[in-house]
Amino acid sequence: MLTSRALRIFALGIFLAATLATTGCQSRAASAEKLLAQGEYEKVIAKYPDLEVAQRARAKMADKLLQEKKYDVILKQYADTRAAFQAKIGMADQAFKDGKYQMVIDSFPSTPAATSAKAKIADSLYQAGKYDELVARFGDTPQAIQVKEKLAADELDQAKKLRGEAKKLALEQITKKYPGTNSYKEASTMLADIRAKETAKKK
Repeated sequence: MLTSRALRIFALGIFLAATLATTGCQSRAASAEKLLAQGEYEKVIAKYPDLEVAQRARAKMADKLLQEKKYDVILKQYADTRAAFQAKIGMADQAFKDGKYQMVIDSFPSTPAATSAKAKIADSLYQAGKYDELVARFGDTPQAIQVKEKLAADELDQAKKLRGEAKKLALEQITKKYPGTNSYKEASTMLADIRAKETAKKK
């Protein structure tokens, strides 16, 4: 059995240990905050990785690198920070300026630069008369839509000159190949009319 004096000493020991532990935690946090305020982000990350302040230091470090345009470092070491998104945009913009349009589309598809890169390649294909490639690769660009409208209109003109089953097949091809175009709408209406007449004949 412990005497009351021994119990008091034991309790005091626990209290002192707890106090030292708390003080130690507080001093670590205070030291980390001090380093952060001094801009010593890398020291904070290295010495106090388990503290919340380390996450803030990572974000600050990434922002600093962003200002220095060290995009590749951010994406490799600080991919979990908000600066990483800005770094992707920065890299995409730089690649676009360098004329690496396909790389922008492949590596940074969700950036504004990717939209501009698509337009650049689509325009080149349009100017070169590579309409099939243009429509296949960049079907949603204004140039491709213009081409689809023209090709659909030409095919519709040819279909109108046909008769019977040949005309029906040509119209069906137009509705399959050129959805969303003005000619698609007209071809669909003509097809519906032909089918209605076929149904009426069977009755």
